[in-house]
Amino acid sequence: MTTNVRQSTASTISSQPDDTRFDVATPVDLDAVNFYCFRGRLEISANFRALVIGVGDTLTHLAAQLQETDAQIVTLAPNRAARAIAQGRLRKLGLADRIEWIDGSLEDLPSLDGGSFDFVGCGDAISRAEHADTALGALRSVMKDEAAMWLQVPGRWAQAGLQQLRALTGLINSATNSRVARVDGTRLLVESLPASNWFKRAEAMVSDINPVEAALDNSHCFAIDEILELLDGASLHHAQFTTEARAFYEPGFAFRDEQLQERVGKLPYRDQLAAAELFWGNIVWHSMWVSTKPYNRADVSDPHNIPFFSRLAESNGLRDAILRAGDENEVFSFKLSGPDGIDVNINFQVVPAARRFAELADNTHTMAEIVSLIADDYQQRPLDHEVERVCRHLLDILLKFDLMLMRRKSD
Repeated sequence: MTTNVRQSTASTISSQPDDTRFDVATPVDLDAVNFYCFRGRLEISANFRALVIGVGDTLTHLAAQLQETDAQIVTLAPNRAARAIAQGRLRKLGLADRIEWIDGSLEDLPSLDGGSFDFVGCGDAISRAEHADTALGALRSVMKDEAAMWLQVPGRWAQAGLQQLRALTGLINSATNSRVARVDGTRLLVESLPASNWFKRAEAMVSDINPVEAALDNSHCFAIDEILELLDGASLHHAQFTTEARAFYEPGFAFRDEQLQERVGKLPYRDQLAAAELFWGNIVWHSMWVSTKPYNRADVSDPHNIPFFSRLAESNGLRDAILRAGDENEVFSFKLSGPDGIDVNINFQVVPAARRFAELADNTHTMAEIVSLIADDYQQRPLDHEVERVCRHLLDILLKFDLMLMRRKSD
């Protein structure tokens, strides 16, 4: 059986009780992966193979999307206790039988003879490896010639206070080998930190972690330029940051002063990303899609590609809101909640052609078909390129935040 990515998405995603529901903005959203890493041409068949490192939400999200397909999912999960918890969660969703479990470390992958994969989901495993470059190289060695990866690693600057706490914890616990004693000592240390301590000042940014466990963790943290250098070394290519924190890498979003914008704009692209990360100081996790091919995203100018509203847009009721928009002279405003309480406001005018575009972008019509249908609506038929310009304007706005994506029409 072969289906396009959008058809493979199971209804399970939005219909689960609270203990099994999962986020529509998942970083392993195969619609987005297809757009950014496979030119929109990815077809799900029995030959599609996915590898997940660890047993977090990534595994559940991916298994649900592939539930109605013949795709294969392999999970590297050396922690037996964590595996048992994950298997219980997957059983609740009816997804447990879809997973093949293998033992071993990340560095062991090339020798496990597990075959090659179209997609790899890797949370913080790279940061826990002794040598990040070796671990990333091991992942690359099991990826197909055209493949993609979701990669997440801790950010250096947002977690600088945590790194300071880890250094202090290491000194305090240097004289004991007892796990219990190290935990007790670290707990006392965390409870006694003064307000002047760097971790204490920045604790709100990492409020979702257990400070004692985090202090005893030896994970490595990375700045964005360090991550990009690691990708270079593994012959991998940064495709795009995942949706939730993408705006924080945008120099124009960070530097509003015109003089600063001009200076930052003259920097090499990677230095611009580094400047934005340093400016905000709040990127706790770098989360991105990575491709084996350079710039392998779908061509938005290809009239044979199909635009559609993403699950993120659907969950926020965006399409219906556009269709209900009133006077075309009024500016339509849509708010998308982001991390750290920072919201992104999306503003545009819903002229009749834009509203009709939203109506026709139903995951069945190509861009060429949509343009032609809209042009046919007018008594005096406008030129196709004039209609396309209106459609592209809305498409480009929504693509910035993955509220709309594109895929290739299936043969």
